[in-house]
Amino acid sequence: MVVSRRSVQEKVNALKINKSSGPDNIPSKLLKLAGNAIVPPLMGLYRYSCARKAVFSTWKTARLTPIFKKDDETERGNYRPVSLLSIPSKIMESEINDILVRHIFKDNISGLKQAVG
Repeated sequence: MVVSRRSVQEKVNALKINKSSGPDNIPSKLLKLAGNAIVPPLMGLYRYSCARKAVFSTWKTARLTPIFKKDDETERGNYRPVSLLSIPSKIMESEINDILVRHIFKDNISGLKQAVG
């Protein structure tokens, strides 16, 4: 699996700074401000994780936050749970997704080219 430096760089640059951090408390604003300087360390972590075929346990942990929906704030049913994950792990997940999608369409594994064309 080849993680693209340019793609990771684009994902870091596209981070929204108002998003909440995950259980690692690394805010998206910090990653975005670090810019290109953070990309090589992130890629090292991603390559290490892929080479070991394992994901860091802290990247599997989520911080659950209740988000109020409507009506009475004292009713438990008026909240929905949101899982806040580590931002570096979400970038890696997005990279792996991109690689899988490219592979599926490049090798026509899905048969979608025939169905669409």
